[in-house]
Amino acid sequence: AVGEESEDVQRCASEAVEFLKQLRPPDGQIPLLNDSVFGEALELDECLAYSTAVGIDAQADDDSEYRSMPKTGYYWLGQEGFRVLVAANEIAVPHIPAHAHAQPGHICLWVDGQRVLTDTGVYEYAAGEKRDKSRSVRSHNTVQVGDAEPVRMASSFWLWGQLNPSVRRDTRSGRERFEFSYSPGGIGQQVYEHKRTLACNGQQIRIADTVQCREEKIKARFHVHPELDTEQMDGAVGITDSDGKQILHFHSSTKDTVRVEQSPYYQEYGEERLRDVIVIEGEAETQMETTISRPDRTA
Repeated sequence: AVGEESEDVQRCASEAVEFLKQLRPPDGQIPLLNDSVFGEALELDECLAYSTAVGIDAQADDDSEYRSMPKTGYYWLGQEGFRVLVAANEIAVPHIPAHAHAQPGHICLWVDGQRVLTDTGVYEYAAGEKRDKSRSVRSHNTVQVGDAEPVRMASSFWLWGQLNPSVRRDTRSGRERFEFSYSPGGIGQQVYEHKRTLACNGQQIRIADTVQCREEKIKARFHVHPELDTEQMDGAVGITDSDGKQILHFHSSTKDTVRVEQSPYYQEYGEERLRDVIVIEGEAETQMETTISRPDRTA
């Protein structure tokens, strides 16, 4: 009735507040996952301030920051000064596939509160090449098998398929170990299995990718924020800030096939910026290992 509280609505609102609190990155801005950009809605902290003002609180027993949310498929790894967000969820919410992006095993990384490895965002909510590319697996920090997509994406607003993801996480040894695997397939689709293992130890993360498939080549991509630069050196790549200080070091087991390309970044509608992309090529059936570490810290 009008004027009476609804328990269902209250619970839904509380769960939404809890989701925002746990998803909040170190820089306080949304991670740009799926169809999202800056400047189109209230900022994340403004939403949380509004919820507090109207008396809506999160209903969680654990109030710690950077707590993983298995029901959503988003997981936090790392520690203060080195935070990794992993997307290990199903490809889309079934009733709104148009907003979903192909991002299985995708990671984002913040170092000392600075956005370093980023999502892509979207240029516009209209059909076209830029929207198609932003939704593609090649615009995310994960592995692509040949030129295939993990799901069918026949238009700018259509997506079909399931990943059936499996997740295992172990923190018993004092080191975080996270395993994510999925097996796409369907009519007209490339059939393969991708397993990504993340081992996080302090200020360093080791990524092991293995793909079982018929394709010979696979590619892992890591998209760097446009305010940062890259420098290739003896099969490795360094990421430097605006002062020329190296803040991250990339090393791959397939160092002969590491290169840097450029790709667009859409943090707001109608805004396009170029940024560096670290591309690492490997072969199917062979484990491809990538280590991302801070040169100024001992892991």
